[in-house]
Amino acid sequence: MGDFSDVYSKPPKQPDMAKNGQMTKAQLDHFFNEGYVILHDFLDKELLEKIKIELEGSVDNLAERLRKAGKITDTHPDKDLFSRSIFLNEEFPGTCVIHSFFSR
Repeated sequence: MGDFSDVYSKPPKQPDMAKNGQMTKAQLDHFFNEGYVILHDFLDKELLEKIKIELEGSVDNLAERLRKAGKITDTHPDKDLFSRSIFLNEEFPGTCVIHSFFSR
């Protein structure tokens, strides 16, 4: 196998004509220099809200299954999504809500 170290250290050559949604040279340079880039408004707020609602439902189902299995005593229904995930994980370490959401 060849050496692909440039893939991780140098921005790729950009096409002559930019494609829709393509990162700018400044964004690519920032990514390769800093290791991250922030893409503002990458996802529509309505889509994010739908994802959050789906995730909340998955957390509800998971918490109830864990309670019925005797793994937790409190499903923490009064907590917001992120706090609830933390409390569930503290009571039953290894609770991976994100994994259970995406593995359906």
